Amino acid sequence: MRFKPRSIVLLCSLAVLAVGASASAASATTLFEWKVEKARLKSGESRELTLGVTAPKTMVWHYGCCGIAMEATFTKVSLHSGAKLIGGTPGKFEGVLEFTGVTYNHKACELAHGTLVTQPLVGEIVESAAEGKGTGKIELLLSGKIKNLMVAEFETECIGAKTVEVWGSLLAEVQPPAKEEKIDKLVFNTTTSEYAKGIEYKTASGEFKHAGPEAGGPFYFDLFGEPEMELVSKQKFGAF
Repeated sequence: MRFKPRSIVLLCSLAVLAVGASASAASATTLFEWKVEKARLKSGESRELTLGVTAPKTMVWHYGCCGIAMEATFTKVSLHSGAKLIGGTPGKFEGVLEFTGVTYNHKACELAHGTLVTQPLVGEIVESAAEGKGTGKIELLLSGKIKNLMVAEFETECIGAKTVEVWGSLLAEVQPPAKEEKIDKLVFNTTTSEYAKGIEYKTASGEFKHAGPEAGGPFYFDLFGEPEMELVSKQKFGAF
């Protein structure tokens, strides 16, 4: 098959564009910061944040420790007022998560509705990593503000209030990456076996660490779902 000169020029142009796009993607660097309306959120600045799950999507939490093994399904997750994104490098997060419309399923309490409220959480922008190298994927590392305690209690109709201590940290991918939108997603999608080994990540200072349960914590815990983040100010924002 023979190409006309004009077709050859067009093909060459497309090839150049493809190579350029690939090189640009490969050279992209994680900045570990929040941007709001194209401006870097500076140290000392913050933006109040809300969170929600768009029906019919749900979130699922698995927990196993100390005589309790259960699966909890949530139809709504929200942030208590005062939750915020915090500027600087790395960009950070503070807030308390509340899960409602909860259905617990474990041997002592099947299909019982209740609530689950976390302890105050803190977060920071990190980059996912594997074998000592960053992958370019932007994530939010979440842990408890006080001694890494994330969850302390839940309540159901059949067994009442129950104290459950979950120590350690979780990772959620921020989507879309390096792009500003009015609504961003936190994508939780890591299995128990992966957390048992520890999930590697890279900090803004270049250190490589692992997220997961801490010693003395539950044998396993994981969280699946895609809650949506939105600024109270309705401005476009993103993690870069």
